[in-house]
Parts: sequence; C-alpha cells; structure tokens
Amino acid sequence: ADAVAEGAARALSGAPAGRVALVASVDVLRRRGGRAHQAGLSARARRLNRAAAPLVLSPVSGWAVLLVDDVVTTGTTLGACARALRDAGALVLGALAVAAAPAPVSPSADAGPAAPTGALTMV
Repeated sequence: ADAVAEGAARALSGAPAGRVALVASVDVLRRRGGRAHQAGLSARARRLNRAAAPLVLSPVSGWAVLLVDDVVTTGTTLGACARALRDAGALVLGALAVAAAPAPVSPSADAGPAAPTGALTMV
C-alpha cells in the first residue's frame, strides 16, 4: 500500500495549479470477528468469515479512497471494506489488487471446470 501511495503521489504531482493532491497510505480499517486468514475456505465460508463489517478507525468523511489488497479471490473483503468506508462518508474510487485468484468452486457432480476470470471491477 505504501508503494501504491508513493506512485500515486508521483503521478499526481503534476496536478493543475491551485490544486493540491494529498496522497497517504493509511490503515483505517480493522476486521471484526472471523478467522484472520481465509486460505482454504470455500466462497461461502469466506463470505461468512467476513460477515461483520470492518471497523473504521479514523474519520474518513470526504476522503477519496483507493483500496489496496494483496490477493482477491471472491471480493468479499474488498466489498465489506468499501461498504464500511462509504457508510463512514468516504468516496471509494476503486480497488487495486496485486493478484486475483480464481474463486473457489464447490465440488458437484455436474460442475465443469471453472471459467477463467476477466478483469476485476470494483462496484
């Protein structure tokens, strides 16, 4: 996240005169409940593991936020974080992930191979 903030600050340093871009890497969310790591959990278990909304630690009203995550599988964590920040008054611009893993597939007799995933879009 720090490297992303540094890169964004460099990119925005050419902002039009009179406009100042403040870019910071700030950890303002804490998870509540659930397991710390979701490795090995099914999609349903991941959703349940992140059922409790994250706690917003600082006032973020009016902030424009880019969420940064290491790995996205189902998008449940990013979705919960985006909702918590929006509820606290932030404008969530989107999300950036270092890697996107295919979502876990529930085994079933009629299930074929998982379809390849395309670009991740944060809604």
